[in-house]
Amino acid sequence: MGNQPYNSDDIYYQNLGINNNEQYISGVQKILNSICEIIINNNIKGLGFLVSLPINMGDRYLYGLLTSNLILSKNELNINQELILNFKNSKNIFKYTILQDTFIFTCPFLDVTFLEIPLNTFKSVEYLRIWEEPIKGQELISLQLNTDNKIHLTNGKFEEFYGYYLIYKLNSSYPNLICSPIISLDKNSLGDVIGICQNQLVWNNNKYSSININIVLRGIKALIHQNRTTHLHTASLAKKLSLIESHILEKEGLKSTDNPNVFISPGSLGITPLWFFRTQYAWYWTPKEPKKFNLDEMKKVNWSLIQSNFPIKAIGGLWNGMAPANRNVILIQFLINSGLRFLAE
Repeated sequence: MGNQPYNSDDIYYQNLGINNNEQYISGVQKILNSICEIIINNNIKGLGFLVSLPINMGDRYLYGLLTSNLILSKNELNINQELILNFKNSKNIFKYTILQDTFIFTCPFLDVTFLEIPLNTFKSVEYLRIWEEPIKGQELISLQLNTDNKIHLTNGKFEEFYGYYLIYKLNSSYPNLICSPIISLDKNSLGDVIGICQNQLVWNNNKYSSININIVLRGIKALIHQNRTTHLHTASLAKKLSLIESHILEKEGLKSTDNPNVFISPGSLGITPLWFFRTQYAWYWTPKEPKKFNLDEMKKVNWSLIQSNFPIKAIGGLWNGMAPANRNVILIQFLINSGLRFLAE
């Protein structure tokens, strides 16, 4: 059954919400018609949902399936791999085969996988739109499982950002549905996706976390804009550094660790140490020390994306909104200017 928290034979979709107007009901149907079970070799891996990404690849825009890296990792994304997608709400089952030119993106650090499925490949399904980042207090809805193992929609409000997470509060405390969309209820973006619910952090007082979908968009764009669109580039981890590359990073102030993707900018008098993580598409940094350098522990701290059009400030936590010392700002600017040099082949 993979990591999904329900028995798929017993699941029942309930359209419960806070509003009975036609626009809301239509939005609910779109959400439910976007969600599917992912089946490989008769094994139900888990859930995913269809999205329309505002990303132009030159000859097409990207439409496809968003899910967890734990459900669809690099090992399940081989050319000619066949997937079965079961859209239980609309009672449609489709086959889909990964081809040579199918765009895929997967990131264990964010626990996200995107698999391109072009528009009009399937009938009677919905591709959800992506919305810009929410503002504090913005209303949203999340899919949850109640005690009868039924999916229902629960409303809540966005609270804050924490690294690449959205932190939000819900009106009930049932388990969130893993690999489902967090949906905006703003009147200008009703039904649009702002986050991806994964099996991540659970906060106190009915507060939860989801992946900020705009961070995922930025990661995909970083690769496409540098013409890194093959499976080798988009589904691989950060490359192995050469001795020369490692020496350059050390000269700039980054000290290596036992994890080849984790580096430290040591602290000194009046300067807070920073930790850095590299993926195949971008660097991240945080002022909060991970307890260990494995993925599970590193996901618990507030990582800030490093990109040219992204603020060099801590996101959430003790140093929320604060810029690092000038020495580290210069270091981060160096990593921005280096592009994918220390990341991708």
